[in-house]
Amino acid sequence: MRGWAGMAGLLVMALLILGCDGGGEAPAQALLEGYIIHGHIYCPDTRTSAAAGDRLPAWGAVVTVRETGFSARTNSAGFYQVAVPDPGDYTLVTTHASFRDAVTTPVTVQDERTETDAVLGVGHYLFVGINDYRSITDLQGPGNDVNGLLSTLPVFTGRTTVLRDAQATKAAIRAAFSDAAARMQANDFFLFYFSGHGGRDGTADFICPHDTVLTGYDYDIMDSELRAWLEAMPSTSRVIVILDTCHAGAFFDGVESPRGKARAFVSGPEFRALKRTNCTVLSASAYNEYSWEDIDYLGVVHGFFSRHLINALSIERNIADVNKDRLVTARELYEYACSRTIADTQALFPQTPQFQEGANPVIVRY
Repeated sequence: MRGWAGMAGLLVMALLILGCDGGGEAPAQALLEGYIIHGHIYCPDTRTSAAAGDRLPAWGAVVTVRETGFSARTNSAGFYQVAVPDPGDYTLVTTHASFRDAVTTPVTVQDERTETDAVLGVGHYLFVGINDYRSITDLQGPGNDVNGLLSTLPVFTGRTTVLRDAQATKAAIRAAFSDAAARMQANDFFLFYFSGHGGRDGTADFICPHDTVLTGYDYDIMDSELRAWLEAMPSTSRVIVILDTCHAGAFFDGVESPRGKARAFVSGPEFRALKRTNCTVLSASAYNEYSWEDIDYLGVVHGFFSRHLINALSIERNIADVNKDRLVTARELYEYACSRTIADTQALFPQTPQFQEGANPVIVRY
């Protein structure tokens, strides 16, 4: 009882002190508020499509004031509200588990309420896998490569296009690039994966769509053409290219092969294929090497390189994630797949994957 009486006495004294002091003036505060939205054309919550260019609310995004650490989470309308102690310059950092990149927004707070919106970037994924060719030798692994990567790569909100076999003509691939370029908004990114034949014959470097023929290059995708398609994107620094083809490294070996000109007569800094861009590029082999297929322990045929990409993004992502930050970057993905591809192939047919770092984006978060 004496313990309770003592505590009661202390509480009364504290109340009296606060009452006499009056509490002083409340500290000045300002509110930052606004909406976090994204430009994906499909809303998983309502199962409805939005018109191109429309914006949808990002529910569950975390908005943090970098200078104070204060944060808030958006509601179903994408609305947030977070307090800052005083007017001044601040930085809002917006993240969401379903979106790849954080968005940083500088803001100046002058009034009690300041409105600031942010747009989260979405992914535009294009997967091409060709087993069945119209005029050249068929393959066995590309379809399985695409299936494996489809189960691991589009982990962030976005739009995925898949072209297989007869769907994967040069015209269809070109149209998919154009569609992605037209849809991409600020903060969006583009990923192109191709598994199929690739060629290099002394006058040209190319990958082979379904309708490739042996009598010319009209239906091939030249390295110069791929570069031009990528440069039509809003920003090549937000582009990732993954090529599992023979001679894939020729696409950024520093020499470009425009249609109708032999490589021997093409030189100078203006001809550098994908090195002219700031794309992130992973290729299965060097410019003078083949890329091989193999049967795994389950009897499934994959390209050596693609099989290791799939493993790095799924069952062995904790190994690929070298610094254990629960993010697998492009470089980490490449280093995992490169070392294992070399180990698998060096005894019989050397295959040395190549890498152009670009912005080294996050590929998967887990």
